Amino acid sequence: MQQVNKGKRIALTLIGSNLLLVLLVEMLRLSQGIFSNLLGTAVWIVTMILIYCGVKKAKWAFVIFTAWNIVMLIAAWAGEVVISPLPMNLWIFAMAAFLLQIATSVVFVFSTSVNDFLYKQGH
Repeated sequence: MQQVNKGKRIALTLIGSNLLLVLLVEMLRLSQGIFSNLLGTAVWIVTMILIYCGVKKAKWAFVIFTAWNIVMLIAAWAGEVVISPLPMNLWIFAMAAFLLQIATSVVFVFSTSVNDFLYKQGH
């Protein structure tokens, strides 16, 4: 039971932090007139809620989406692709959200306490 409680604290912290950063980045994007990621943000929020509810497929979708984002970022850097110049604060928060996303995926895959909590949530 203590393992599950520890997993709950970790999962809530990661999910809450991810949601907070994603919403902050989306508000910064909207303030810059960038509306192209609204659907992605909505899907991200729903995915995080489903993960908290213990939906195993949502957890793996999150991990796969993270891997896809890593591949796309490397491809963009390799091709030196810059769609438009963005304010520094948007870049900083977007990179923080991206790094947190990677850390969260690692925890979701390898943490037994988080996986025990998520299993309990789903059953």
